[in-house]
Amino acid sequence: MRWNFSQLAAIGAATTLLVTGALPQAAAAQTLPPCTFTLGFATLTESMGDVPGTCLENEYFNPLNGNAEQHTTAGLLYWRKADGTTAFTNGYQTWLNGPFGLQVRLNTERYDWEPIDFPALAAPRPFTPSPTAPPQAVDPQTAPPEQWLEISKCADLRAVNLTNADKRGFDFSCADMQQAKMTGGDFTDANFTEAKLIGATISKSTLYHATLTRVVGDFAKLNLSNLRQAVLQNARFFRADFSGADLRNADLRDADLSHSNLKGADLRCADLRGADLTGANLTGANVTGANLNNTRQDLAIMAGTIGLHSPTCS
Repeated sequence: MRWNFSQLAAIGAATTLLVTGALPQAAAAQTLPPCTFTLGFATLTESMGDVPGTCLENEYFNPLNGNAEQHTTAGLLYWRKADGTTAFTNGYQTWLNGPFGLQVRLNTERYDWEPIDFPALAAPRPFTPSPTAPPQAVDPQTAPPEQWLEISKCADLRAVNLTNADKRGFDFSCADMQQAKMTGGDFTDANFTEAKLIGATISKSTLYHATLTRVVGDFAKLNLSNLRQAVLQNARFFRADFSGADLRNADLRDADLSHSNLKGADLRCADLRGADLTGANLTGANVTGANLNNTRQDLAIMAGTIGLHSPTCS
């Protein structure tokens, strides 16, 4: 059953303007880097044929509404945090992969299983460096260590390339490092307190004893990284990838790891008190001796998790 809401007509109209107005022109799309549909977006688009068109960008986190979003040539894909539904809208109709499979409705309608009130689609564009932006006084790609000490703290380091960099002990606190490339880097004892690492790639890196308190790292890739004894207290890593990561003795108290990938992660003796593991995938993870008191585990995937009932660290 679906029901009409006259009061939602304005929302539908606003969404139409928002989605169609936010889409780049076809010519501009040709200049964008390669993109793909993944996970729930891939499942939805495969079931819809040619309706969604092709991607214009990769999936990203929208901090204004908590959704995951991705523009296409025909509209907007989004994962709705309010109820975990994956959907596509062309500004007039919405296709939803809900509890009854694929359903379609007008934007001015709602199914009876949908929440009536949820944040409107804001869909800001992901970060792309501006060609007209003034250059930094110090180039972070080539700066010597003594100059890095001047620019690292609270710096604008969006999309910076730190692949295989040696930045042990550096202070990146409150830096904006969205979409940073940090694969293979050594960040032992580095301070990332309150830094923005949204969409950053930090795979196969060393963050031993690093401080990531109150970091925002949604969609970050930390797979196969060494985070032993790292401090991630009150950090937010929504839908981040920690698969195969070494998190032994890490401090993850009150961290938001909802819908993150922790497959095969080593969490032995980690402190996860109060952490949010809603929808997280812990398949094959080792939690021997980990403190899981007061964690949220709704819809978490725990198949093959090792050491769930082993209180002793090893």
